[in-house]
Amino acid sequence: MAKRKSKRHAKEMALQDDEAMRVRIVRKINTIQGFARTCRDSACRRAKACAGQSMRCVRDNLPKPLSPEQQSARLGYVHRLVLERLAELHE
Repeated sequence: MAKRKSKRHAKEMALQDDEAMRVRIVRKINTIQGFARTCRDSACRRAKACAGQSMRCVRDNLPKPLSPEQQSARLGYVHRLVLERLAELHE
């Protein structure tokens, strides 16, 4: 029984570590993109980095919605990039 509990505990700890690492990475990305400068959370503005508990930097800086033409153009661009990479792999 003790082994089973320790394995379960180890899995839970690993999941917590993964989640903590994901949060650290997201905070670094938010900081690099400059979201903290315009964030409504005063902790972020003071630290000049994503530092708030709620991580609202991203929610405050959502991109504008794309028009159907812009969506089509971006999807076409990504499609061309994928085709180029596939061609490079098959050479």
